Amino acid sequence: MEKVNLRIALGFGEKGYITIFKGDTDFYDDWFRKSPARYTVRWGWYIPSDVEVPNPLPVGIEPIVLKWDEIANGDILIPEEQLKEKINSLLYDKSSSEYIGAIGDRYADEVVVVSAYPYESQYGISTIHVFEDTRGNQLVWNTTAKQLAVGGCYILTGTIKDHRNFKNVHQTVLTRCKVEEI
Repeated sequence: MEKVNLRIALGFGEKGYITIFKGDTDFYDDWFRKSPARYTVRWGWYIPSDVEVPNPLPVGIEPIVLKWDEIANGDILIPEEQLKEKINSLLYDKSSSEYIGAIGDRYADEVVVVSAYPYESQYGISTIHVFEDTRGNQLVWNTTAKQLAVGGCYILTGTIKDHRNFKNVHQTVLTRCKVEEI
């Protein structure tokens, strides 16, 4: 069985790059589906180096050249976390949000709900709440217990479970939370 060259398979080809896209690509999903673009969970919509990038692009979509040498060591991709960090830094603007505390610490502060995403889970309807504190830091709480209104102000108390980078935004993940409306 012949070994597949990952660089070629992903579209980097002899030129050693692909074109990825910054902006609201979800909004223009139909446009991308009709274009010569391909899709991967690693970096979203992209165009291989041997295909010309369509002109004009949808409003607010910016092409970015991603070089193989930036994401690989020889024929092997860099570790998944490093790859995700690199792609996020290219596709999303840096946020002022910082991680809060250490994992296991208790947290309590005033927050505003900036988004609430309900979804069906094995436990029923769960909601991912994203909060912002008075310093502009983002906190995330996933629960089946409550669905809070976007824009609501609360005193949020919980335990720091994790720190994660989502679309180049540092988020502090909380668990076992209690909320009091202000």
